[in-house]
Amino acid sequence: MPFAVAGAAIGAGVSAAGASSAADAAQQQAAAQLAWQKSVYNTAQNNINPYIQFGQTNIPNYQSALSGYGTAMGNYNNTVGQYANAVPSMTTPYGMSQYQQSPLYTPMVNNLAELQATPGYQMQLQQGLQAINNSSAAKGGLLSGANEMALNNYAQNQAATGFQNAWQRAQTAYGNAFNQNLQGQQQTANVLGQQANLYNTAANQSNQNVANYANASGVGLNAANALAGIGQSSSISNAYQNLGNANAAAAGAPYAAIGQGIGNIGSSLGSAYGSGNLSSLGNYFSGIGGSNMGNVVSPITANSANQAGLANNSYGYTFVS
Repeated sequence: MPFAVAGAAIGAGVSAAGASSAADAAQQQAAAQLAWQKSVYNTAQNNINPYIQFGQTNIPNYQSALSGYGTAMGNYNNTVGQYANAVPSMTTPYGMSQYQQSPLYTPMVNNLAELQATPGYQMQLQQGLQAINNSSAAKGGLLSGANEMALNNYAQNQAATGFQNAWQRAQTAYGNAFNQNLQGQQQTANVLGQQANLYNTAANQSNQNVANYANASGVGLNAANALAGIGQSSSISNAYQNLGNANAAAAGAPYAAIGQGIGNIGSSLGSAYGSGNLSSLGNYFSGIGGSNMGNVVSPITANSANQAGLANNSYGYTFVS
């Protein structure tokens, strides 16, 4: 009996040492795996951070480009509206009512009274008649029929020439006024058209800026998502879980082995003293290995599980060791 008990005790010690050594090795391997996962994440963070910062830097540029695009489109729409409003005046035929409002307006001469009222006509007529009378008087024929005929012929020629000149002046004035109005219409159309083209170009450029800055901001967003994906990967969570399991195993292995050894000793005692009080004692020692040592290991295992759960809450930029 003593040898059986001693053998069981020695076996318990050897088993505890072996279990502890194996658990330590598993613990070290799990810790190394977690450290490697951390280094992968930290390396990725260092590599991706410039892209994240690039995207964050361009967010204000993107917002500014949106505002610029809105302003450019507003200017373009206003100019198009002005052009549309000017179309009726630019396409209305030039008529007498418009011509009469022009500073170049020169009325047509419709009768002798209107001709005689034109500037300079009376002065030219009087000077011409005076010259004929002076010539006839010098010859002594002021009251002659020839002088009278000369005066009538001059007056008639003056009227005919005056009508022709007045008509030509009116035609020239109307043509000048028409061309002036046409040039004004063309100038208005050109100015508004050029403004519309400029604002359209500005709107297109602003739209391109919006697209460029949106892409730049998207680079940062994609980089952040990529980094988050690395942090949320199952490999990191598994590494924490494995380390927690290894910690639990390392902490509980010696106790489990000792408990088993004590149970074996109890079994040996129970076998040696299979009756009476010693039998009860054997059963008690056997129970230590089966339940009481489990109470010692359970808190350790629970704490290690909490450490493993830390992986689910450490997906930020800094790991919690």
